[in-house]
Amino acid sequence: MLNDTAPVATTVGGDDWSDRLQAVTQVERNVFVIAGAGTGKTSLLTARLCYFLVWRAFHHARSHGRPQAAVREVVAMTFTEKAAAAMRDRARAYLQAWLYPGTAVEPADARFVEAVRRDLYERLHCTESEWRRVLGTVLTYLNEVRISTIHSFCAGLLRAYAFEASIPPQFEIIGDDLWDQVFQEEWLFYLLDLLGHAPRSEPAYRRAQAAVQWFSQKYHLDLETLSSMARSAAVSSITMGSSLDRQTEWEVAAWEAYHRRLKERGLLQAVLEAVRAYRPRSSKSESFQQFLEKYLESFIDRPGRRRYPPPDLSDRWKALQTRLERAAEACAPQLPEVRVPRFLHLFRAFLFSVDLALTRRVEEALAPFLERLQRRFRQEGYLTYDDLLWQTYRLLVQGPTVRQSLQAQIHHILVDEFQDTNPVQMDILRLLGQDVKTHQWRPGSIFVVGDPKQSIYAFRDADLAAFQRFYEELQQSPDFLHCVLRQNFRSGAAVLNFVNAACGPLFEEDRQRYPLAEGESLVDRYGLFSATDPS
Repeated sequence: MLNDTAPVATTVGGDDWSDRLQAVTQVERNVFVIAGAGTGKTSLLTARLCYFLVWRAFHHARSHGRPQAAVREVVAMTFTEKAAAAMRDRARAYLQAWLYPGTAVEPADARFVEAVRRDLYERLHCTESEWRRVLGTVLTYLNEVRISTIHSFCAGLLRAYAFEASIPPQFEIIGDDLWDQVFQEEWLFYLLDLLGHAPRSEPAYRRAQAAVQWFSQKYHLDLETLSSMARSAAVSSITMGSSLDRQTEWEVAAWEAYHRRLKERGLLQAVLEAVRAYRPRSSKSESFQQFLEKYLESFIDRPGRRRYPPPDLSDRWKALQTRLERAAEACAPQLPEVRVPRFLHLFRAFLFSVDLALTRRVEEALAPFLERLQRRFRQEGYLTYDDLLWQTYRLLVQGPTVRQSLQAQIHHILVDEFQDTNPVQMDILRLLGQDVKTHQWRPGSIFVVGDPKQSIYAFRDADLAAFQRFYEELQQSPDFLHCVLRQNFRSGAAVLNFVNAACGPLFEEDRQRYPLAEGESLVDRYGLFSATDPS
């Protein structure tokens, strides 16, 4: 239990002291921490950072007398520069408390920080003078530890490997107004080269012309829509990469596996009847209803056949979502494995998922434009924030020598707020943490902490499905450690008791009303992890 100096806190799910200590001290293992709001996840990550720094500093001190080498072996990533600065300050406070007993730290952290120090000191079998000398060196060089956002980290890599990345080392991040101006100029020139009186005849342009003609005939594509597609592709060229392909394939596979059980028990037929009973209030809603009817009819009969949704699918979905929920609810008593939120998530994911063949057409239509736009940006020394990620991803994929060099330097990566990480950022973490030859996670190469219930950055491509896949991949490493933090330090007992009283029965009612079906796991039920308390 907490000491008397800690603020009032309520234990949620029991004392998690053991999990906290393991998460910090098991530096040779890859660790995935699920931590709810107010459970001290950033403090935990900072303690892990300090533990690793001192651990590696002792290794270097004893092998070649240069403990400062440890500061270049760790990278800590968080979501904002302000949070990164706060993490560095907290790391300094922890190290000073270890070096100078009695140094003040946050009251809620004091007991834990001391326990971590004691574990490390005993593990190192060092003398007091050695301890003080090495810790003093780590504190002196602490400002050289790479603690930043992932965008700042990528910017640093690209400047260091500018030649290999084929970008100017003194690049700048382009502002929105200038980006719009450059886009409009290059888009006009591209349309003239593509559709003007004397169109260009290079193979890429011929493929683009054929793709635009195909879209025009099949979807009655106009120039305004084509321009909108080009802008979306240019703003986030990442979405044209391999991460989206894997995401789409995973979602489609999940839906197709899921639908087989539902079809046998009549859920899809019930949803079809709900769609047919819907009374649209506009012509667009009516067209969407007709699309869904045909979609469900063909899917029930021939699940492998794909139908392309209308372009305004997102708006139309909202009008029918309530009816689909009711249809799923009506079937739930007979279908205990039908989880209404999960059904809607997977159905919508499949409905909205990008058809890979269609994506290739978009790439063909826009590839010459995106290439010339990127060339213009490179010539003038500009990158967007998405470019920082995409160019880093390309650098690591296309440059195995660079990747090997970075892996020799970076032994440990810590990531805070992991629930807000997007698929491309996760790919970068994989490329840095997985062995170049075996593609297996290197022991102790990564530590991530997050809370799927706090994921709020879907508009920046944060994706809980990717979060789940990352967990499942990391779980396969032999040194994997999964920890759950349940102790809340932020709120008083009255607040926590009220929240638990209000929300706890909802989860319990959910468990009782929908017991686990044969073969169903909590992963199926909640889309999270089997070891995580779903409350």
